[in-house]
Amino acid sequence: TGIFATTIHSQDFKDVDGDRAIGRKTIPIVFGTNARWTVIFPLVLWSLCLSLLWNLDNLTSVAFTILGTYVGVLYMHGKTVEQYQVAFYWYNLWLSIAHSLPAYYRLRVRDTI
Repeated sequence: TGIFATTIHSQDFKDVDGDRAIGRKTIPIVFGTNARWTVIFPLVLWSLCLSLLWNLDNLTSVAFTILGTYVGVLYMHGKTVEQYQVAFYWYNLWLSIAHSLPAYYRLRVRDTI
């Protein structure tokens, strides 16, 4: 729930024109270019926190955090609908991995017993 609450607005970047046309007030519309920071910070923070929570090994933790940072950078540099669409695809990959971390943790714990 926390991840969704703090990052779900990443889907709104690719549809700013449509949202503006129907009068929606999304984070990218209200905050403009500053809204990009509302994606990179939570992604990096969640990457670090989930790495600690699920006791990831160093390589997995670094890879997961790099992916979160990469997604955030895509949003930071995005300017077109196509660029934000690509960023959103990467966000969904990051989100899918985040959801799989409990299974990864259980597999690691089982292998150490």
